[in-house]
Amino acid sequence: MTKRLYLILSFLISCASFGKKFNGNNESIKINVPTRKEVESNFGIPFRSGFDSGLKIYHYFYGMVLVFNNTKVKELTIRFNENDIVQNYSYLSSFNDDNIVIFN
Repeated sequence: MTKRLYLILSFLISCASFGKKFNGNNESIKINVPTRKEVESNFGIPFRSGFDSGLKIYHYFYGMVLVFNNTKVKELTIRFNENDIVQNYSYLSSFNDDNIVIFN
């Protein structure tokens, strides 16, 4: 009985995360400065990538699911120009310590 109660309590207070943690409010991201290789060096391989109007896009994503709390997520989207240099980016977060939205 004690083991069962312990397992139930462990499940109820647990949380799960997905994606790779990153700091989206990072000084290394500036328009017309870092190359795609520098972004990969700072943030790692993106969660997903694709193309929009022929230009490369990287998406970095991190989320945390809390059993008795809201789900928290952050997403960084970086668009590169034809020379693989940052054209623009956006960062969205629902984590309390971020509490910012950046669009460039």
